[in-house]
Amino acid sequence: MNVPLGVAVLAGSRFLREDRSFVGSRRAAVRALLMQIEPSVLRGQMFPAALATSLLAFAVMGGLTLAVELHLQLVAEADVLTAGLTLVPLSIGIGAASWVGGSKLMPRFGPKLMCLVASAFAFAVGPLDPRVAYHPAQAQKSKAALSSRLERVPRPTCN
Repeated sequence: MNVPLGVAVLAGSRFLREDRSFVGSRRAAVRALLMQIEPSVLRGQMFPAALATSLLAFAVMGGLTLAVELHLQLVAEADVLTAGLTLVPLSIGIGAASWVGGSKLMPRFGPKLMCLVASAFAFAVGPLDPRVAYHPAQAQKSKAALSSRLERVPRPTCN
């Protein structure tokens, strides 16, 4: 249980409820909390498309992170700390690439060229990496190792 976070939320809600000069009224406080995005922004074509693309990208990234962690723990039999620390360079790389791409490269080259180059790079380099390429024998070995580990998990019984 995260006690400091709970105390901060309670203190913040108390502040919004008591100090009417800060927000004006309870109705305005609720409206301010619910309206994080101005609705007129969503009427265009580009912003909703960008939101949908971001949602898809982060869903894929989260799913891939989960799959890699589970693979490391169940198939490669790495302990939890090792499996968790394995993805730290990925997180640092994603953060650095986002910063460089957004602040340096995007204003210089524009979004169309950036997407084209990033897609071409991913399609060209991805299959060349032997750790990423699909090998049927390795997939069969991973499937067998995973199924044998899952067979050892005790199943609940109904009495």
